[in-house]
Amino acid sequence: METILEVKNLRVSFTTQQQKIYAVNGVDFSVARGEILGIVGESGCGKSVTALSILGLVPSPPGSIDSGQVLYAGKNLLNLTPKQWRSIRGEKISMIFQDPLSSLNPVLTIGQQMGEILKYQKGLNFKERLSSIYELLVKTKITQPELRVKQYPHELSGGQRQRVMIGMSLSCNPDILIADEPTTALDVTVQANVLRLMKTLCRENGTALILITHDMGVIAKMCHRVVVKYAGYVVETANTKDLFNNPAHPYTVGLLLSLPRFDQQKRRLFSIEGQPPSLKKLPVGCPFAERCHKAKEICRCQVPELENHNEKHTVRCFFPEGKD
Repeated sequence: METILEVKNLRVSFTTQQQKIYAVNGVDFSVARGEILGIVGESGCGKSVTALSILGLVPSPPGSIDSGQVLYAGKNLLNLTPKQWRSIRGEKISMIFQDPLSSLNPVLTIGQQMGEILKYQKGLNFKERLSSIYELLVKTKITQPELRVKQYPHELSGGQRQRVMIGMSLSCNPDILIADEPTTALDVTVQANVLRLMKTLCRENGTALILITHDMGVIAKMCHRVVVKYAGYVVETANTKDLFNNPAHPYTVGLLLSLPRFDQQKRRLFSIEGQPPSLKKLPVGCPFAERCHKAKEICRCQVPELENHNEKHTVRCFFPEGKD
């Protein structure tokens, strides 16, 4: 498949009064056209900062993109001017943020907010915008579109607000859609419906989807490939089936063992001991070493490189599973 986005050696830091903190540390991955790529990891591992970096939305100060490339259509997006960014955001690369209530403007109606991007990115007049908005609301399975366009965000349920965000993000048929934990605040039934809707719409439009989550169940259901992050680093990448059947990094193994299973209902759930290291004080060696049962002296002295484990499967570990 054609690679549509490639992230190379991305490093993003935040400067405080005391020190410089690296939230994204040498991240590499790529996305193909029409592919669904999952980025998974514990809170604070740099998933959202990676997404914001792709769209040039890291607040500066205190944030800074120190090195790397984000290549789209042969261009490094990190070199774009503010004016050039306006032709990319929303039209070529779009994003669904984690909390739709805080992302939507509380004093504008749904119709006004959905129409804004159609006006400035596609140049549609009022009648054309209204027709497109109704079409998007129907496509995202929102009932009574004539009523919803006149309502404000607080008058909609959480699932309806998230569907509005999905409609807005897909209104210009972008090549890439980034979804940052889009179902966190939703109940299980609504979550399943929203995920199914996103998958269907992306397949129909040929849109590549980068899905950020901490839920391995969502990864298994939605994604073609997976990027596992830990403490700012990418520690493993693989296609979803290979990752679940043959996890290589001890952290990934721990994540999968912690999932409840119907065929092992009497088994005590596994938990990874300890806590993720603070990004303010990362260890000298592998950031997972203190929680890893396979760690040896070299792990505490040196950060391993991201290397090929097998075909299309990479891992950042000196002693990966299956290669003892």
